[in-house]
Order: sequence, then C-alpha cells, then structure tokens
Amino acid sequence: ARKHDEYIKRYLRTGEKRVMDQKRTLVARRKDGSEFPIELGLTEVETELGEKRVFCGFIKDLTSQKAYEAEIKRKQSLTTGIIDAAFEAMFAINERG
Repeated sequence: ARKHDEYIKRYLRTGEKRVMDQKRTLVARRKDGSEFPIELGLTEVETELGEKRVFCGFIKDLTSQKAYEAEIKRKQSLTTGIIDAAFEAMFAINERG
C-alpha cells in the first residue's frame, strides 16, 4: 500500500505516468494472510466539474488462470519427457485406425 501511495503522490506532483493506465501483475494478500496473483489497473477518473481528482483501481484475481497455465506447462513437460525418452518412432491411432 505504501508503494501505491508513493506512485500516486509522484503522479500528482510530476504528471509522469509510470503505472497509471497500465495493467500490472502483482501478488495480493487475503484477510487470512494467504497470497494470490492479481492483475491491477489504475486510472484517473475526471469528475463532472473537474473539482477534484479521483483514482479508480481494478483488480482481477488470476488464481484460476495461473493454475490453468501451470497445468498446461506440466502436461507439456510430461509429453516432452515421453517423446524424448522414446527409442523408436511413436504413432497415435484413433478409433478409426
């Protein structure tokens, strides 16, 4: 949270957009203390009369996506290991022959 406050302060002071309007992958912490991957987006929202600056953050939980990616990597690794260990040509035959 402290880093986020520093980014906002720097942006307000300099106008330099380092994290504003960009998506970043970070690690968040649940109430129970466990950590999980998220995608964080931060943008400035203009109010009707422009009287004050408002910032809006968007968080997407990437837990399922990361688990799916890990499963794909595991399967690719297994397949590569089987193929690399084979001494002869391998054939895949379906129910039609």
